[in-house]
Amino acid sequence: MRTAERVSRRLRVLLLPVGILTVAVGLVWVERSWLAPHGHLRPATAPGNIPKLRAEMLESLSGVLLEVYPDRAESNRFAGVWAAERGELDLARRHFARALELNPLDGQLLYWYGEVLILLDEDPAELRRIGRILALYFPAQFDELEAFEIARRRRAVRPK
Repeated sequence: MRTAERVSRRLRVLLLPVGILTVAVGLVWVERSWLAPHGHLRPATAPGNIPKLRAEMLESLSGVLLEVYPDRAESNRFAGVWAAERGELDLARRHFARALELNPLDGQLLYWYGEVLILLDEDPAELRRIGRILALYFPAQFDELEAFEIARRRRAVRPK
């Protein structure tokens, strides 16, 4: 009888970790099935990846946002990103400057504005001001902007 009790006690001690492990494996399986991508969301088949459709949608959305919310940082930021994507850096600079007037401590916006200033290669005083703000409040973005500027200058002086 004592051996039967010992075996029973040892089995109970082993059943708890095995039960916990089984539940954990089941939860992992359920979570992975929920996170699996659906066919219509795959990047290759998403309608937003058609360049013409994407450009038309972004241009339309940018115009509507600026029309409806001209004094919001987000709409000016979006318009600036869209202008920069099209290569209209002067327009992007104006939109980013306006967005920074409305929201002066947006790290991503400061970085994009700095990038545009570097690409335009003008107004070094403004670039230094942006760099100081980034270095003070957003050191990671400052490091990225500094690396971007160094890479840009290396490309500019590279012999052809």
